[in-house]
Amino acid sequence: MTSEAKLSKLLEEQGLKLHEFLGEGGGSKVYSCWQIKEGKRKKNLVAVKTLNPNSSKKDKERFDREGDILDEYTHEGLVRGKELIEGDMTHLVMEHITGSDLKE
Repeated sequence: MTSEAKLSKLLEEQGLKLHEFLGEGGGSKVYSCWQIKEGKRKKNLVAVKTLNPNSSKKDKERFDREGDILDEYTHEGLVRGKELIEGDMTHLVMEHITGSDLKE
């Protein structure tokens, strides 16, 4: 099973359907996913940041801290964190924002 297929399966267990790959950097990759509410037809597009499974302990701590910060703070310059999910693959569910790439 490819890592993307494994990720897709893990996300579906959390009510998320993999939509598309958005980018990568550092020790993580970001995907857009449909968040499907159980018992509802409404789908929300969210961003899911996944920590590289081979990341160091320091990278994991930094990733966890990012999740805590996004959960604790609200600011127009920060995306809203929705959920930090830990397990075989750690991932952070965040609001999806459209716009230009920061490199542009």
